[in-house]
Amino acid sequence: MTCQFTERISQLVDGELAPADAGQARRHLAACALCRQAEADYLALRAEIQAADSAPDPAPARTPLRGSRRAPIWRREVALPAPVLALLLVALAALGVRSVRPPQAPDNAAAPPQRVRREPPPASDFSRFDRGARALIYKARRAESESR
Repeated sequence: MTCQFTERISQLVDGELAPADAGQARRHLAACALCRQAEADYLALRAEIQAADSAPDPAPARTPLRGSRRAPIWRREVALPAPVLALLLVALAALGVRSVRPPQAPDNAAAPPQRVRREPPPASDFSRFDRGARALIYKARRAESESR
C-alpha cells in the first residue's frame, strides 16, 4: 500500500513546502500511519547523513594517482599514419645516401673554374642622402684625403 503524500512528507522534512502546504501535510501526517513511518525514515536518514564524517581523506592528496606521472620521452608512444611514416623513412634514406656518396663533378667541367678577381667598389657617395650643407663638407674632406 502506498500513499500519494510521501513525496510531500519528504519536502516537509526538508523544509521545502510553503506554510499552507506544510499545514496540510501535517494534518495528513496525523491521520496516515504510512506517512508517519516515511517521516521517521526520512528523519533517520537525515541524521545519518549529518553524522557521517564529511572531512576529506588526506591520504589521496599525498599520493599521486597511478597514471599521473608522465613516461620518459623514449618510452612514449608515437602515433603516425602509415603514409607519413613511409615518407619520413624515404627522406631519411635519401639523406643518408646523399651524405655517404661523394659529390660528382658535372661532365662539362673538365678544368677547375678560374677565380675572378673583383675590384673593390668605389667609395660610396652618401651625399645624395644628405639634404643640407654637410654633403659639401664630406666631399671636400674626401677630396683632400684623395689628393694626399
